Amino acid sequence: MTKSPIYRWSIIAVLLLAWGLRLCCLDTIPPGWRDDELINISALSGKLLEGRFPLYFTGASGHEPLYHWLHAGALAVWGVNPLSGHLLSVVLGTLAVALTYALARRLFGRAVALGASLALATSFWSLMYSRIALRHISLPPLALAMFYQLPIYQSNGSGKRVIGKLINWVLIGLLLGVSLYTYPAARLLPVLLIVFGGYLA
Repeated sequence: MTKSPIYRWSIIAVLLLAWGLRLCCLDTIPPGWRDDELINISALSGKLLEGRFPLYFTGASGHEPLYHWLHAGALAVWGVNPLSGHLLSVVLGTLAVALTYALARRLFGRAVALGASLALATSFWSLMYSRIALRHISLPPLALAMFYQLPIYQSNGSGKRVIGKLINWVLIGLLLGVSLYTYPAARLLPVLLIVFGGYLA
């Protein structure tokens, strides 16, 4: 059966929409900087720019470091300005839309995947966290990538060899481990994997 190009162009349009909605007018919408953003830039990412690389930030009620490591890199390259301050969140938010499409397509097919990705691309909370410099937005892409690797979503009779399955679970472990450096909600991901293991058993 020939694949219709309409879905390919549709997801490209959705990704361009997601990117545009997240990137447009970063210096004015939302207006000004939030206090949490300034704390992240000066007190957390600032430490990294000074050459200190903690595995956990004890300040600001405690912060996982992955977002701040990446954020410090953007600030080092482009300086402190609205674009560099928010570009990482823009990229992560758009990546979450793409991964939502990939996961939903594997689970439910292209039509549902397109609808789900469009809904996420235009949803208020995704847009908000994709336009501010907070670490929350770093969790969804890693969680979606981890769920995408779960073997329950792969078709039966795929003929994967043992080594392929082993690599698959190694990737799941790596994505889970990295996700724990994003935001406290990531601590629920091991619980979900345990429940999934119980289901398989």
